[in-house]
Amino acid sequence: MFKILIAEPTHEILQKRLSEAGFFCSYEPKLTFSELQKKIPDYNGLVIRSKFKIDSNFIKQAVNLKFIARAGAGMENIDTVYAESKGIKCLNSPEGNKDSVGEHAMGMLLTLMHKIKISDAEIRKGIWNRQNIGTEIQGKTIGIIGYGNMGSAFAQRLKGFSVNVIAYDKYKTDFSDDYVKEVNLESLFQETVILSVHVPLTE
Repeated sequence: MFKILIAEPTHEILQKRLSEAGFFCSYEPKLTFSELQKKIPDYNGLVIRSKFKIDSNFIKQAVNLKFIARAGAGMENIDTVYAESKGIKCLNSPEGNKDSVGEHAMGMLLTLMHKIKISDAEIRKGIWNRQNIGTEIQGKTIGIIGYGNMGSAFAQRLKGFSVNVIAYDKYKTDFSDDYVKEVNLESLFQETVILSVHVPLTE
């Protein structure tokens, strides 16, 4: 039987669906890395999030592994090149947290522009500094580099703030829509007042 090790916390629906599909699933979200290393030779599939770094040394021990799945968008903690050279499929869930990221980016932008964090810290110390006046984003041009799942989710949340949103993406074109205007990189740097970067972490 195809055996899958879920080594980090995931929604219960994942294990349920995999089991219904006929796979044997072992849900062990509290494993240490050394424990994972000892167990991995017995498994055909591995599901992780961000806790473990899956490098070539680890993969060499995973003699029966057929896939590595990350419950998240980025793959920076997995040596995908080496894994795939060994016939191991690498999977992720690029759309899974796009709404959360879009909302988080929106919150960070408002916190920065309106000095919310600084003002909150001062108020907690009994300091009332009337000079901590924020800046409205209305009317400003916000540039987005990387218009994939995360960048587009952020653009959607900017729609109600009366801002001009432009974006550049190295890998796609013709994506202008109701939320964003596509531009080249040079134009983006010339026009942007606020820049938000939504690209994978690479070396």
